[in-house]
Amino acid sequence: MTGPAVLKAGRPPRLSALLAEYGTLRIRQFLRDSLRLVLFVMLLVEAIFLSERFPMVFRDVLRNHAGLPEALAVYALTIPQILDLSLPIAFLTATYMTVLQMRESRELLVLGAVGMGPRHLIVPGMALAIMACIVSLFVSGVVNPFSLYEQRAVLFRAEYRALTVGRSAGQFYFPKDRVMFAPPQIDNTSHFKRNIFIREPDGPGRFRIILAGSARVAKGGGNGYVPLQLEDVAWRVFCFDPTVVSCSADGGTSTFSARTSDRNLVLSDVLPFAARGFDGTEMTSAELAAAGHGTGAFAPQTMTRILGERIGRGLLCVMAPLLALIGVCLTTRRTVYLALPSACIILMSFNISTEWIIRSMEKGHPSLVIMVLFAFTSAGAGASTLLVLWCQDWLFRPRLARA
Repeated sequence: MTGPAVLKAGRPPRLSALLAEYGTLRIRQFLRDSLRLVLFVMLLVEAIFLSERFPMVFRDVLRNHAGLPEALAVYALTIPQILDLSLPIAFLTATYMTVLQMRESRELLVLGAVGMGPRHLIVPGMALAIMACIVSLFVSGVVNPFSLYEQRAVLFRAEYRALTVGRSAGQFYFPKDRVMFAPPQIDNTSHFKRNIFIREPDGPGRFRIILAGSARVAKGGGNGYVPLQLEDVAWRVFCFDPTVVSCSADGGTSTFSARTSDRNLVLSDVLPFAARGFDGTEMTSAELAAAGHGTGAFAPQTMTRILGERIGRGLLCVMAPLLALIGVCLTTRRTVYLALPSACIILMSFNISTEWIIRSMEKGHPSLVIMVLFAFTSAGAGASTLLVLWCQDWLFRPRLARA
């Protein structure tokens, strides 16, 4: 027999103390090994995620005329997006590999001889799981919302510089009912200076074409508008509806030229930038909970869905070490390549189940959804714990080679 069933009769007192001390030290080493593997697996998952995100980040960088510093900043701010999902996967993999190595190197047999059972692995594993759950909730509920907002802010600032300073390629802008084209800046010595073309309405049935030999952003901007000082300005008004009285009064066209002219363009019209948290994903969990109480900022379904998804991802960390122990119990020479993938599939199935619960209850009160998620996780954790205790001989006995 193995595990707690190992007889302790006839053991010298000094040997018992040494074995107990060894068991305590080995459990601490188990925690350290698990943490190292968690960091390694998380780096691997993040690298895969960032490589998959490269085309989308590259597209946004080109669209907003950003440079290399902005691209690197957006890449760095993308890292927290996948952490709440990569953390439980990394935790499951690290626990599985560490416990399997301990089992096959006969260390668990020694711990069983000391009188330690599965609970001595479950308790420290669950302690790490609770810490991982707290980290997941903090990242998904605080760090990631600010990261999502800062990504938009970085791209917006890059596009604003492209509008005011100029880039190598021209840009079209569509501020409300206007069409504005800023050609490429050819003379790099003329800072904040460039040509411009504007088409805007000029009353019923009329539109105006404005051409400026040069345009510069005047000082005093940043208060919600872009002050443009135009030089060598000429414009012509065209009439496209001859039935309008104002068109027949001046023959359908009128022209004007001036040395200088000032135009104010509303910044939000040229470069729209929604406030932080316009869809709820950029708000922290605390802000979402506060916004759901009578402010009318969010629909109840939105707040329930976002909070539920964050909490559901955090609760995956609680299931990870238990599923890893079950995977070790079921690992033999025949199932060595199936146990860990199966445990990961079960973990992802648990994630899908929590999302289904959230979708089906999104019209309910958020506290009720959270209680159901905790109850569902507790039931899964309890069933997994009972299965580990039932298979404790498989957990302690080496099964990949001859014992």
